[in-house]
Amino acid sequence: MNIVTLEEVKAGLRIDEDYEDAHIENVVIPGATEAVRAMLRRTWENCYENFSEDQWAKVKNTIIMVCGDMLKHREMTSNQAVNANPVFRLMLCKLIKLTK
Repeated sequence: MNIVTLEEVKAGLRIDEDYEDAHIENVVIPGATEAVRAMLRRTWENCYENFSEDQWAKVKNTIIMVCGDMLKHREMTSNQAVNANPVFRLMLCKLIKLTK
């Protein structure tokens, strides 16, 4: 399940070229989405049911940022990218606390 679209990621990361679209859509977005879901320790269905619009925007923005990090550091897996950058966890810290 992709929470963000290719167009949202490209706009958020200011990517104008089309040559990486397939890679971004088929590898980067699903990897970033799953890494953020794992960090939240919830199913997406649970997020849809319980998160406010503002909370959901934070989740989407974090996914886009993880996509950017994955594109910049291609040697990392999505989970390595999330764990290597503490900003991602800080962005979602209040949402993570809701799961405990």
